[in-house]
Formats: sequence, structure tokens, C-alpha cells
Amino acid sequence: MWSRLESEMEGRRRAAELASLDDFFKPAIAKGAVMMHHTKDTVKSAHAVIRQILKNHPNALNIQKEIVDEHKDIDQTGAGIALDQKLAQLAHQYQLQLKAQFEAAE
Repeated sequence: MWSRLESEMEGRRRAAELASLDDFFKPAIAKGAVMMHHTKDTVKSAHAVIRQILKNHPNALNIQKEIVDEHKDIDQTGAGIALDQKLAQLAHQYQLQLKAQFEAAE
């Protein structure tokens, strides 16, 4: 993208706009993400981006920790419990809707 712009200033303006919008990168940046520019479409530029990514330390998801470290089944994890609760709530709502439809049909 950067090589197709009329000026580097225009690219920086667009990047700042994307970084400030909730529909784009603002939420990720607020959580520590970093925007990088692959300038000039060169291998050197690509390597610079990759070197930066390799410095990142991976973070295990809670569900990974629960399954691997705590030896929990999926339904015993926080995600599994939340999903079961949501499914039970939806089942209850659908039962009420079905009951109302049967009563209306009588």
C-alpha cells in the first residue's frame, strides 16, 4: 500500500485514522497491539516486520490452560460453562415462544 501512495504523509494520515477508529484497529491497539508499516514492498521491509513479530511472547488462552494444565474436559472450562448457560437460556426462551404459539393457535 505504501508504495502506491502519492506521499508518505498521506500514508501516515491514513494509518492514524485507522488507529483511531473503533471499527478498525483502535480496540487492538488499546490492548497492546502495534501497527507496523511494510514500506517500499521490499524483502528488507518484510523482514523488519517479521523480526518484530518474533519478539512477541505467545499468551495461552484460558481454555488452553484449563484443558492442558488443569486437565479439564471442555464442559468443565470457563468457556464450556458459559456456553452451557447460554444454551440453557436460549432453550428456555424457545420453549416459552413455542408455548405461546401453541396457545395462540388454539
